[in-house]
Amino acid sequence: MSGPDLNNLRQILDEYEAFANAIRSDKRTAAIADELSVAIAEARDGLHPSADSTANFIEVKQVIERLAALRERAERAA
Repeated sequence: MSGPDLNNLRQILDEYEAFANAIRSDKRTAAIADELSVAIAEARDGLHPSADSTANFIEVKQVIERLAALRERAERAA
């Protein structure tokens, strides 16, 4: 299996958002789902153009590492 396409952050964020929504109802993982949602919202906010119409720089690898660590925590907790 190949790794995620790091050039398509929007798709990756959508996948993690679906995962967060799926684990939200479990008491053991609800807090982690909330952390995932915050991380996703922060990343999406960075995808919007800045006030001077230039693209904002997003450290994609760092975002994905943060999301992956949260997912791993959720999977261990479940």
